[in-house]
Amino acid sequence: MPAIRAWSYIEKGFQYSVLFYTSSISVDNSAEENFILRELKVDEDGSRRAERFRWSVQRDGVVVASRFVDIDRLSGRVCGGDMAFTSETTSIIDENLDIFISFGFYEAPSVKWYGLPAECLCYVTVSRLGTRWMGRAAPVGEPQAQKSFSRFVLPAPHDCGMNTMRNCEALIKQMSPTAVVDILETAGWTTWITLLQGLGELFKATIAYDAVYNVSVTQKDTFMDMLEAGARYFEFRPAKNSTLFRTLSTGSQYVGLPDRWYFQHALFPGDHLENFLDQVIAFLDDNQTEIVVLHLRWDNVHSTCLKPSGKEIEGLIDAALKRSRTGIKRGCLADSARPIDDLRSRNMRHLVAIEAAKYDSYTSQAYQTLTSDTIVNAFESMSHTEQLDTDLTVMQCQGTPQGKAEVLLSTIGSSPSNSPLLATKAMFDPVTLGWLSQKSNIERFDPDKLMIVMNDFIEVRPFPTVVQHNELTKLKGATVSTAIDMSLVRFGMEPFP
Repeated sequence: MPAIRAWSYIEKGFQYSVLFYTSSISVDNSAEENFILRELKVDEDGSRRAERFRWSVQRDGVVVASRFVDIDRLSGRVCGGDMAFTSETTSIIDENLDIFISFGFYEAPSVKWYGLPAECLCYVTVSRLGTRWMGRAAPVGEPQAQKSFSRFVLPAPHDCGMNTMRNCEALIKQMSPTAVVDILETAGWTTWITLLQGLGELFKATIAYDAVYNVSVTQKDTFMDMLEAGARYFEFRPAKNSTLFRTLSTGSQYVGLPDRWYFQHALFPGDHLENFLDQVIAFLDDNQTEIVVLHLRWDNVHSTCLKPSGKEIEGLIDAALKRSRTGIKRGCLADSARPIDDLRSRNMRHLVAIEAAKYDSYTSQAYQTLTSDTIVNAFESMSHTEQLDTDLTVMQCQGTPQGKAEVLLSTIGSSPSNSPLLATKAMFDPVTLGWLSQKSNIERFDPDKLMIVMNDFIEVRPFPTVVQHNELTKLKGATVSTAIDMSLVRFGMEPFP
């Protein structure tokens, strides 16, 4: 039965503690124990069939938040709980307490696979909200607010619209197992289907869908929660759902999803653009110092998915802006050259780009990996001169290990808490974000070119990883805090304490 390795981070000055416990052991972490790895053994000789692992965040002995999973003592698999699915690990936000609790749980695969952790992993971070970090980094009227908006380094959720699978599930429920397999093959999951040859169609479709869930869901929070965490740049690939869903549906009365422009990920629909726009405008209405960039693109959108015209895009954005309570205006990427306070005074706080020229660290060779070395090598290969003919620079920190056959194998028969994306995030973040946070690496790029730090499972504060001797990498920042610190360096200031 796998052990559970758990760690926590509590922001400096916060009077909270994080408790981890099973039936046989409990550990109480304060801010003094940040990044200290705790290994909790599951009691295999207990009287109950399942062992319960729980964490709680407390203040003065009062529980603010708590989650648990039950682990079968015989199989070692998760068999219940309220964080047994990735979709159940959404961040906990309390605006009255100004607290943002991010957490995750990774279930170790039943068979050990090279490069993936053999232990269950759990992390809990407790920090202040990132709701108004731009106002704190560049206060109105201060010298840094007179610099161009492009001096900011913006945190970005990778594949932001894949924060839900409910729309995909609604379509697949109307399809036969054979049709589900056909969709997966059309979407490019041919390696998977080959690995599943010989299995019955129903079983094949069921476990293939669970595996797709584990490599498609790249975010777990709502758009509003991502914004409150501090995300300020979003790439969105809007298109209508593939006509294949109608063609392959088993029922004569096909019931599709509402006719909207959904985020598309290899034929699988995520959330829709109208919902995203409404949440962004509502956030900007409530936070006058903040500015959000939307970048519309159609990379790898399947040919059976209808793309919106320019006029349709204009209509969607204008309709959302008309619902603004404060009269927010739309800008374009060229407006990022304006001073920050100029954009604020104009209320031009929603910048929209359409297929802008970006200088991107991503290549399939570097990112289809189970180690962070190739991603850091991609960072190292980037240069100031290559930025000249582009509009923005994107540094992607997440891996895409699902391109490797051994990772596909690990997801067959996996549970929805067995995402390899969460496992590789734990291994990659300290290295990739650590590289980006070094001042010498920040200064190798043009400070007046808008820069993006992109990652899976966007979070406010550090996400450390296991290293030797039961210690954790002492990483200062996570995706959001790293981007903030990089921004301050580009403003000529010191990072926040």
